[in-house]
Amino acid sequence: MSADTPMAAVREVQVRAAGWRKRLYDAGWLSYALGTGSLGSVILLAGLFGHAGPLPPFLAIPFASLGLLTYLWPPLLLAGLVVGRLRTLGAGTARVQGGTLSVDGPAALRLPRAEIAQAAVVAGRGLRVEDRAGREIDLAMDVDDAYALLEPLALEPSQHRYRFAWRNRRARWGSFVLAFLALSFLASLPMMLAGAAQPSMVAMGCMLVSSPWLVAELVSRWWSSRSLEIGLDGVLSKSREGRALLRFEDIRDVASDGEALTITTNDGTVHRVLTDVDDEAMRRAMLDRLREARAIAKSRGSESSVALALLERGSRSLGTWRGELASILTAAKGFRAASVGADDLAVVMDDTSATTEQRIAAAIALGAVPENRARIRVAAETSVSPKLRVAFDALAQGEHDDAIFEAALEEAAEAEEREARAR
Repeated sequence: MSADTPMAAVREVQVRAAGWRKRLYDAGWLSYALGTGSLGSVILLAGLFGHAGPLPPFLAIPFASLGLLTYLWPPLLLAGLVVGRLRTLGAGTARVQGGTLSVDGPAALRLPRAEIAQAAVVAGRGLRVEDRAGREIDLAMDVDDAYALLEPLALEPSQHRYRFAWRNRRARWGSFVLAFLALSFLASLPMMLAGAAQPSMVAMGCMLVSSPWLVAELVSRWWSSRSLEIGLDGVLSKSREGRALLRFEDIRDVASDGEALTITTNDGTVHRVLTDVDDEAMRRAMLDRLREARAIAKSRGSESSVALALLERGSRSLGTWRGELASILTAAKGFRAASVGADDLAVVMDDTSATTEQRIAAAIALGAVPENRARIRVAAETSVSPKLRVAFDALAQGEHDDAIFEAALEEAAEAEEREARAR
């Protein structure tokens, strides 16, 4: 084993199989709604049109077949409880070697870097890792050890963004009850208007325990869903109220008042981006990650005025501009080759105070040399601006799509216009 292989003592490992739990829960709800909804529909049709004779086979057989799904939802929901339970494992020793995070001892665990979606340090808990299957894995360890493990995995704030996602419990239950009552009324209204015959009332009862539950569940998930994505260029907040993209360059202060995370921009506007996080540890982890990413972004100020001058588009067409950018590093000689290097361009690309146009231009110039594309990939992983991230991803793969570049520039122009209107 290499002497510089990061190692850390792990006091405890907790694993939440969130991915499988969600899949089983979704399958249970779907089978419940299809099954009971189909049975209710059969009774409804028979009640409303029973005087004309029995239902024709082309209606009765499909509905009755779907009705068999009614018997699947209890075991599926039970399986979700069992598979998705929190598993607590013993202590061990965590190490990163060959791009793989592994834990030895009773808490045996092995995660290659390709299977890790994101990771963050959570104060008081240690290292939280989320894999691409949706599992959340908490490694209880010292904070310093957690950061030591993140660096070789290229998951520390300077190398990768992190997306916090949660659902507020009060919003979840409140929206579920309201949606269920409203949908139940709408589902039963046609039957009540058709009359109060016994078959129709039975049908109404079946409808009350079928599709309104599923739709109310979907509505409550949407209403209560929140997310906060933190990169090196800013913060992207999403909720039922919409989305807000705040650049670090425009942020003056970040604070927590105990219930909300408040971000004050340079124009004095206060944004309360987190008002209902139930988990105090998550709120603290968000604040720590945000402050750390902001500090890193501030330290990456651009100092290359020559590079900035060369990257300006001016009145040139996108195609002409892109062609000239590609020659900045590949030119055999001349003023550009002597004055601007890959490091100068990387500084501009990573500088969140630079304009989107300048950052894309620097990435285009860097990508002209394949050896530099790994730097562009890191810039993509740390960006929270969706279209800018797509542009960086394309350049990291050696692709040049003018439509992607134009979309990123338009997104930046729209953001600047919104900020101007807010002032």
